Amino acid sequence: MQGLYETEIKCPICDYEYQMTKVLTRRSRVTKRDEDFCPYYKDLNPIFYSVSVCPNCGYASFDSTRDDLTQNQKELYRLKVMPKWQEKNLNQHRDLDDAIKTYKLLLLTYKMIDAKESKIAKACLRLAWLYRYRIDESKENRFLKQMIKHNELAFENEDLSDAGRQELEIMYILGETYRKFGEFRKAINWFSKVSNHEDINANRVIKLKNREQWSIATEEYRKGKEYV
Repeated sequence: MQGLYETEIKCPICDYEYQMTKVLTRRSRVTKRDEDFCPYYKDLNPIFYSVSVCPNCGYASFDSTRDDLTQNQKELYRLKVMPKWQEKNLNQHRDLDDAIKTYKLLLLTYKMIDAKESKIAKACLRLAWLYRYRIDESKENRFLKQMIKHNELAFENEDLSDAGRQELEIMYILGETYRKFGEFRKAINWFSKVSNHEDINANRVIKLKNREQWSIATEEYRKGKEYV
């Protein structure tokens, strides 16, 4: 298909080499973003192609972040997932349904190998966005709630201080998601953390969006108190 290309990947579980389909940068122009940065594209959506799946053993991972697996994680995957995998190629042209399948496989993989909470949270957020594209609010909200759970665990148990913009973006998305769910005090708390972050002045887009949504959440909170 025009606008796609292939790149070679070596599976960290079984060493199988396979071709992964990707989207050319010039064919992935963003037309708009939601308040939580969910992007919409004019042509091909690169989010559909962000997960690579080994045809041989089924191991799934974010292609942009090669997983540095421990020996224990490899053994967990070989024990829990590989025996159930039926060889198939999921790395060619993908539609929305195909993308949802690969992200669900990614989420299963990460849970089976006890991956970091931040990685599980990222998979949940992408699944929520995919269901938003499908206009399935129930499943979107289900995965947004899972995203909140795993990201808050990540902040408790992982060192995200070196992540820079990524840490800011996660905190902002937590604030915006809580605002979306009407939990304004929690939203304001996360927006405040973003505002006070040492790297906020180096990330102008997040700074401006955080200020806007913090103001909206604060106003919504005050209105809610007036009607109590």
